[in-house]
Amino acid sequence: MSDCTTNASLHLYARCGRADAARIQLRHGADTEIRDVQGLTPLLVAARYNQLEVLQALLQHGARTDASAPLGTDFEYGPELGTCLHFATESGHVQILKFLITAAALDADERTTGAQEMTPLHLAARLGRADIVRYLIVRPDVDINALDARGMTALHHACDYPNTHDADTTSDSPSQYLFDAAHVEVVEALAAGGAILDVRRSSDWATPLRCAMHQGHFLVAKALVDRGAYSGVAWWMHKVKMFLSTPVRTRDPARHTRTRKKYWKRRILRRDSSVWDTEIIGDTDPVGALRDLANRHEAAIHAACKSQNLRRLRDVLMGQGDAWVNSRVSSPTLDDCTGWTALHIAASSGRQAGLVLLIAHGANVELTTTENKECGSTALHLAAHNGYSSCVLTLLDAGADINACDDLGDTPY
Repeated sequence: MSDCTTNASLHLYARCGRADAARIQLRHGADTEIRDVQGLTPLLVAARYNQLEVLQALLQHGARTDASAPLGTDFEYGPELGTCLHFATESGHVQILKFLITAAALDADERTTGAQEMTPLHLAARLGRADIVRYLIVRPDVDINALDARGMTALHHACDYPNTHDADTTSDSPSQYLFDAAHVEVVEALAAGGAILDVRRSSDWATPLRCAMHQGHFLVAKALVDRGAYSGVAWWMHKVKMFLSTPVRTRDPARHTRTRKKYWKRRILRRDSSVWDTEIIGDTDPVGALRDLANRHEAAIHAACKSQNLRRLRDVLMGQGDAWVNSRVSSPTLDDCTGWTALHIAASSGRQAGLVLLIAHGANVELTTTENKECGSTALHLAAHNGYSSCVLTLLDAGADINACDDLGDTPY
């Protein structure tokens, strides 16, 4: 039998689980490090296809555990080269992973080779492998908050995974829902294991919650908020107080006005978070500027809810819209919703994904449609009145009062 045939058959036996045939080939000197057309060694093939007996036979005949090849997952920053540990993790084979870490004494925190340098825990979290995550986080040699080369923890990866289809995929798609549900399990396991919920990614200081919202993973975002993740609402009150209490400095208007106006306008248009740290100087009224900024954000968030465009609402909230999430409608273009918050608009139209998004950004479920808390309707009233059961359940999960009365004395039920 030729070497080519022998080596091809060894890969085939590794894939099909023919441990007896693989041992015969190995006793006759088959090369354990030969690569197939995908660049995989027989050991990597056995790890990918969950063939434990073949994997054991290969290791007994000296197969190298540090052999690496490109993983099958598409990564944003290019391919990652992984060893048998990473191939077992990628394919979700817990028994293979356990054997490699315990019997073969491999490093459970071994990193891939590439732009991201991911550990098996990072990879399992990104792919929604909850059983592997639960196995790894209880091991004393695994750091649950370890950073990859981009400064992301396993919790970041559990929230920043891509959608299952294209950019137009929504959280209502059946396959996407199942994929999100798997990542909710991962998030809950990591949170229970002691992962830092509000850790920031070193590249852009994004928290796991912000990553989930940016990708549109609302089930994952809700799981984070339920576990105590900071939703980014309270911070802006302190910023506003500091902003208003800062004295206006006296400078030469001819020298500074033009450049500062351009800088201020650029910050507003970019919706950069550092807009709150920008001090308005010269003859500009800080209170008036803040009021104009508030009106602009309020109108944007209400219009996004009214249009029922989930992507538009997400973009508004990511652009500091969470600071105005509980503001009330005052725009003449939305006079039929005067006094309502964005949550009321979403509840009345039955947009559950919008509700989850708003609640994750700090929307108050107890606010009524009027300034007087004893009058008006809550978002729960509006959802129940219109028969949106999924919205009702979402609001109840968020703590809405089922016994709250509107101005007619009626409860949601």
